[in-house]
Amino acid sequence: MSLATVFKSFFYVFITLLVNVLVILNVQASQTPKTEMGKILRNIDISNVSAEDLKVIQSELLLHGVIVIKGKPVSPEVLFKFSQRLGRVPTLPKGLAFYNQVEGLEAVTRVTNLAKDGSIIKGHKAAEYWHQDGDFRSGSDSLMMNILHAHLVPKKGGETGFLDGQRVLKVIPKWLFDFFEQTNFYVVPSDIPDFDKKESSNLPRVTHRCIRIHEISNTKSLYLSMPDVVQLNNIPKDLSEELLNYTMKYLANNENTYIHHWEPGDTLVWDNTLVFHRGMGNYENEKRLLYRAQAFWK
Repeated sequence: MSLATVFKSFFYVFITLLVNVLVILNVQASQTPKTEMGKILRNIDISNVSAEDLKVIQSELLLHGVIVIKGKPVSPEVLFKFSQRLGRVPTLPKGLAFYNQVEGLEAVTRVTNLAKDGSIIKGHKAAEYWHQDGDFRSGSDSLMMNILHAHLVPKKGGETGFLDGQRVLKVIPKWLFDFFEQTNFYVVPSDIPDFDKKESSNLPRVTHRCIRIHEISNTKSLYLSMPDVVQLNNIPKDLSEELLNYTMKYLANNENTYIHHWEPGDTLVWDNTLVFHRGMGNYENEKRLLYRAQAFWK
């Protein structure tokens, strides 16, 4: 091993340790309040939403990124109609919706470990990585809400986690904020883990800004799609990965995280450009059945 190689290795270890120390010190020193994702709304019936209810939902969603509407389980048809009140509801190709859409209502997807015959799919996992849906679309077509409604929830595990893309901009170092303000990243749809490879390979590569300005609220948020997968534009792959890993120490910090513990009848609405989400897993072989629709902001 050459002296240059040894020096390079020691230098890399030193920089990694320094970065970790700086993250710890910065997070400890941050006076930014804990995330306010997960605002609970208890007096809204999604089967009968008034114009005033709609205003409350939209304003709270833009403020908090994720809202929780408490209620009772409703049918996929009711969830679809509620989603239409929020915006234009898309229907995904089958291979981009887990091949698990509701028959006759393909805009609604079953998010579940249950087969069509009701049997449990043992060891089932889905979307257990941080991501932002709609990232395979360009421009304003990626400005999209998810609406997820619970029917069957396990006694243990099965939560959905969220990371606050608005708050994190207040706690990352200024040099990193400035860097992301000037940087783009690209998404290769066939790299999205839960997409059918053949169907997604026909979709073009899409470029996004790392810091987005929301077209409705005019607020800024960190938008990185899938931090474990995406590539920053014009940055060497190793350095891109190092910067994204460094950013995740802020993004996935406990103060910047909301974990939703499901109850039957819960409806979560979130803005994919403001927050990241993932399934938290760990429900083993207990039944879990949720229905998901999506809507573009009007």
